[in-house]
Amino acid sequence: MNEPKSSSPSGNPKVLLEQLQIGVSIIVAIFGIYTSWQATIAARNSAEIQTELKEQAQENQRVQKFVELIQAQLENLAGEDNTKAKIALISLYNLAEDDDEKRILFTIPISSQNQALTQTISGLILDDDSVTDEFKDYIRDKLSSVQTAQNPEMEFYSNAEIANRPDKELLQKLTEEQPNIEGWIYLGKIRSGSQTLEDDNTKTIKQDTIPQTQNTIETMTSINLRERGTRLASIKGIIPPNSRLKVEEITTVMMDENHETVWAKISLASAN
Repeated sequence: MNEPKSSSPSGNPKVLLEQLQIGVSIIVAIFGIYTSWQATIAARNSAEIQTELKEQAQENQRVQKFVELIQAQLENLAGEDNTKAKIALISLYNLAEDDDEKRILFTIPISSQNQALTQTISGLILDDDSVTDEFKDYIRDKLSSVQTAQNPEMEFYSNAEIANRPDKELLQKLTEEQPNIEGWIYLGKIRSGSQTLEDDNTKTIKQDTIPQTQNTIETMTSINLRERGTRLASIKGIIPPNSRLKVEEITTVMMDENHETVWAKISLASAN
């Protein structure tokens, strides 16, 4: 009598497909790094080229070893257990030495369309002081384009930040009871170049224009309170309607070719 074969993640077609997607994305990322290096070295004179070639050979070896570490974690990264995937991704990020290696890691959740991992890696990069501003801008642009591609009708923002959850009342109560409230909220959308928030169902505050930092704003609906100014960031609470909040920072994210979304880092304003 034949014994039934045990299933394993490595034999799961979905996992195998995601592993293939990740492998291809890594190759594409490395090719991009190599092409960028070629453009740089082409401008060097012959005396410098030998030094560049030697340094690049060492760099290639280092990147190859890093890729081997990623390959060793592919089963976790492409598996269905997001906790294991996050642990593997964070461990690899701690080993990444420069923007290029972190860029390779960023391609992994993007290629597999894993929102939980995308949130994890983008948060690590955007909060990393060692990462260049140029690379952070690339990450923000990429996240914006991914969000737009996944939500072509822009319903992604229509009611996304207006809290409408079964546990809203509990989260709202827990947030109100915190001694210090700080985080990011979505204010609404603007036409690119404008300072006026569009008066539609995405607007969350009573003010009509983008507030200045250190100003006080007042909410007109319950709003998700997030770790960062992006819908990919974790929700840490819910701000109730008619809350008075102090604006600590403002940022905008491209929504489409004509619109931007507006986010504010806030703290609880002192009662008058």
